[in-house]
Amino acid sequence: MDWPGYSADLNIIEHCWTYLKRKLRQNHPFASTPDKIWDAAQKEWAEIPLSFIRTLYGSMERRVEAVHNAKGWQTPY
Repeated sequence: MDWPGYSADLNIIEHCWTYLKRKLRQNHPFASTPDKIWDAAQKEWAEIPLSFIRTLYGSMERRVEAVHNAKGWQTPY
């Protein structure tokens, strides 16, 4: 394989963005100006639990296997 295939399922940051968006909706539903949204996003980003990141890293072997088995198509991740 000269160049690995691209799969969002293997991109951990995608899951971090989803987590961040969920936290923003939950904790800052009325942040309506760009400055308020930015401040809220920075706060929530800094509070992403390390255990969440570790879980994502820990799931990489399963993710790679799922992408391989799906031949690059959609996976449960």
